[in-house]
Amino acid sequence: MPYCKNCNKNYTEPSVQHNVSKSHLSKLNQICRFPCTPIESSMQGNINTFWLRNYRSKSIDIFFTKIEPWFYDICREQLRNCSFKSNSILKCAYIKPFDRRLKEEKSFKTRNIIITVASDLSSIWNDVKENLVREMTEFQSRGSGWSLQTILGLEVRVNRYNPLRVSSYIPLSANIVKTKSVVNVKNFDFFCFKYAVLCHNLGNQKNKERVITYKSLLEQNIYDFDCISYPVTLDDISIFEQVNKVAINVFKINRNNQISPLQVHSQKENAINLLLVTKNSVSHFCYITNLPRLLSVNTSEKDFRKKKKKFICLKCLYEFKLESQLSVHVMHDFCSFEKKRTHIKIPTKIFNRIVDHDVEDCYSFKYALLGGLLPKEEEIRSREKDFDNMNWDLLDFPVDFCLLSRFEEFNSIFVNVFGLNEKDEVVILKATSNSRDVKHVDLLFMTNNVCASRYYTITDLSKLLHPQITKDRTRPFFLCKACLTHFSSQEKFEVHHSLCSLYPPTRVELPSIENNILKFENFRHQQMIPYVIYADFECLLEKVDTCDLDPSSSYTNQIQVHTPFSFAYYIVGPDKDSCKFVTYMGKKGEDVVQIFLDFLGQEALLIEEKYKSISKIDRSSQEDRNRFNNAESCHQCGKVFSDSSDKCWDHDHMSQKGNLRFVLCKKCNFKYCKSDFIPIFLHNFTNYDCQLIAGNLGYTENDTHVIPLSEEKYISVIKNINSSIQLRFVDSYKFLAASLAELVGNLSLDQFHHLKENFPSVDLELLRRKQVFCYDYLDTYDKLKETSLPAKKDFFNRLHNKDISDEDYSFVQMVWEKFQIKSLAEFSSFYLKTDVLLLADCFQNFRSLCFSIYQLDPAWYFTIPGLAFDAMLYFTNIRLELLIDYDQVLFFEQAIIGGVSQCCLRYCEANNKYMGRHFNSSLPSSFISYLDCNGLYSWSMSLHLPTSNFKWLDKDELQYFNCKENILNIDEKFNKEKGFFFEITIDYPDHLHDSHQDLPFLPISQIPPNAKQRKLLLTLNRKEKYICHYKTLQTAIANGLVLVQVHRGISFTQSDWLKKFVDYNTIIGPRKLSSVDNTSISKPTIIDRGPNHLT
Repeated sequence: MPYCKNCNKNYTEPSVQHNVSKSHLSKLNQICRFPCTPIESSMQGNINTFWLRNYRSKSIDIFFTKIEPWFYDICREQLRNCSFKSNSILKCAYIKPFDRRLKEEKSFKTRNIIITVASDLSSIWNDVKENLVREMTEFQSRGSGWSLQTILGLEVRVNRYNPLRVSSYIPLSANIVKTKSVVNVKNFDFFCFKYAVLCHNLGNQKNKERVITYKSLLEQNIYDFDCISYPVTLDDISIFEQVNKVAINVFKINRNNQISPLQVHSQKENAINLLLVTKNSVSHFCYITNLPRLLSVNTSEKDFRKKKKKFICLKCLYEFKLESQLSVHVMHDFCSFEKKRTHIKIPTKIFNRIVDHDVEDCYSFKYALLGGLLPKEEEIRSREKDFDNMNWDLLDFPVDFCLLSRFEEFNSIFVNVFGLNEKDEVVILKATSNSRDVKHVDLLFMTNNVCASRYYTITDLSKLLHPQITKDRTRPFFLCKACLTHFSSQEKFEVHHSLCSLYPPTRVELPSIENNILKFENFRHQQMIPYVIYADFECLLEKVDTCDLDPSSSYTNQIQVHTPFSFAYYIVGPDKDSCKFVTYMGKKGEDVVQIFLDFLGQEALLIEEKYKSISKIDRSSQEDRNRFNNAESCHQCGKVFSDSSDKCWDHDHMSQKGNLRFVLCKKCNFKYCKSDFIPIFLHNFTNYDCQLIAGNLGYTENDTHVIPLSEEKYISVIKNINSSIQLRFVDSYKFLAASLAELVGNLSLDQFHHLKENFPSVDLELLRRKQVFCYDYLDTYDKLKETSLPAKKDFFNRLHNKDISDEDYSFVQMVWEKFQIKSLAEFSSFYLKTDVLLLADCFQNFRSLCFSIYQLDPAWYFTIPGLAFDAMLYFTNIRLELLIDYDQVLFFEQAIIGGVSQCCLRYCEANNKYMGRHFNSSLPSSFISYLDCNGLYSWSMSLHLPTSNFKWLDKDELQYFNCKENILNIDEKFNKEKGFFFEITIDYPDHLHDSHQDLPFLPISQIPPNAKQRKLLLTLNRKEKYICHYKTLQTAIANGLVLVQVHRGISFTQSDWLKKFVDYNTIIGPRKLSSVDNTSISKPTIIDRGPNHLT
């Protein structure tokens, strides 16, 4: 179990979670009395962690100023040993202003950066500060409601930078071997570097791949190899070059299987060129005999066959036709590591739509920007001094386009940066809203396979995008830079801009007109998953010794560590014989969680074998054959069978019988496949069990992935066992949002099938209730050996801060005697077994009920909202048309306001004859009424809702609806089959202000005066271009508001398609779903477009 020396305790959660926990941060500030304290060191000093404590700094800028010298000291001290990688984590405490009891620690991280003796520490520190401040700002701007209370400190993590080491023989790929340009010595020791260098002196000698060939050269001592150690690092090569007065260039094979430079020191012909090949953790040096031929792997087969001599720059690998061109290229030092001019291949179709300035890569941004400000290329160098007033000092060259905000603000300019995807389509990398007040410059950012990058001036963004928008070269359009949506007229663009500018720039991807129908398609979810597992852990609540805490600052006092000591799981199969209960009691020092995962892995493989044994189709039944032959359409999708070849005989693969289940089309039959996962349900998994098992899952790209709820909590964890089966850990509380005791109380005795199966001769009344356990008393393995029931006081629960009742303790005594329990270990196993079986019975009952009502198995889903959404689609059989017009999406998004709560009159006193002696007859009588309306959500969802045919209103329709009588009579005219959303200007007459001041109509979302965050406000002001539903507008007009103008509108077909689903869940459903909070099935749903993209 991991141990934290700062907290002086073991912990069960993953290290990442422990390091950001409240107890860990509190402990750091207790023990770290100096501004900079080393708090952790591992791997023989290769990994070190330092804590820069905050001492009374309220501002983040002041805090950074104070710790800056300490950051430099850490870096300089580490550089005395070697280069290193470093990242920083800023830890802060946040509080909810409206409820100061709600506190939480947040962490903001930077990426790892490589720091060498040549690094500019001040520049690195500025990047760290800027990145952390940006993360803090983004967190607070998300509308979370958190307010910064205090800055806890900065954690600086330092990892020794170990360059590639080389060792044994690795075969080359076929495309490199066929070039015949590399000698790969078949050595089986660590001296591949030695053989590769000596190969340079072999000339035309044969058998260069054999180690024996180099015996004579080694005896001649041509080079001094004693100056380096083996395996050889890149730093060792520099030492070897200095001692032996030679030049060595090293190339590598990148991820795209192309050659790129790794370390180039010389462009001379007599330089020794080596190829570094890697495989897993092993690397190997080879000698390059002909570099141009080797580089042919970077080009096409056609170029490879050309035998014309090529002149290549070894640093950027750009090919020149003439040697003189290469000489000029090298002479001007275009390819030094600080100043290089890299050749990047530009697609032919955009070549004439951008300008490539002949400058070094690192300064390409500056000249690309000037190219966007000046009309002609030749003016840039002649007028470069005119732009000295621009503050270029705010930039670090080469420029990261993500860090341009300060430069843009200071110089009153907006820089839009675009790139190309794999299909050479233009995509947004960084863009701003389409403001006309500030000058915009459009740049193209491109990289190549050797990690070089350049900026180019885009002369006309519309022309650049024209090929991917339309094939008609004569067709003009107007482009929105914030979303790359195009319009046929300036007027339409202006209307779009008014809404699009309110959102962050993003590339829009909407459904196509052929694929814009939302309907039920998860037919496979209508079959029960054959195998489901229910599991639980029991933990020792080990006490934690703590010292006195500082009352002058916030802290968390950790009192216990939860150490799993046993687990149990119950496999529910398709029949009684396939059900299986497993329990395990761990020993001191064992990793119980890992044993649990190993057990489940073996169970998964056994279940996979059962999945593979598919029962054969049985066509012997005449009734089944008649049913199959007479079927005219697919049972699922309703598609009419055109011929018999599209008709499929569907049967249950897990059943012993192969009888006909459904007659399906080929497409639906394919969807009706078995599950490729085994769901494992743990009650309250997200908040508790997830913390226990997350650290043992072995996070690799192809092994485990999670569905996060936050950085520390997961909705589900999915563990791949192999390519065809996986374990899916799911929280049953996400479906049954109640304690296990409450769920058990909702079931009758005849519903505890699995409990009765495992306790056949026991009175179920003793087992059907949630058992009582002495959680806090059990804090060591030794107590498991105790042979008597603990006293009543030992059942005190520190979490709820209360004792158990006399009735509960009497029940525990009866259970202890009835089941002849002999030790606390047995009592723990009994408690764990009943918990798991009770959970299995509750959830299996829930599965059966859902399947009988909605024909869906909840075990396919992660949470009940996913189940509810599919249930709605299947129950209503609705086909909803999705929006394919981005302007319509923006239009409807502006109509989303949210709920409002307002109390204008904070105190009211009644005066009437029913108040007895408090009644004052000399004053007018007054009453206080309490009004409450139930079921508002279900009522609103039962109204007529949009389904299809979303269309913009034309001029004639807009003119028609500019009359208030026509708006009030919409339902009568269209018989409620057609609905509308309007963009309006409406007046609030002065004579209504007094009567409407408690709850004005038409709330609006905007930033109040002297505030920074957008809020929902109830105002009596005139509303300009306000978007609302026609029912809302009718209510406002009926209560005296004056319609001024209807600017735009959308019509759609509507119906009360959701009413029967809501009514069923409101009236009929609760009678059946007594074991679940049924209101969650029919709660309102809205899909967020997200901060960065819309799909």
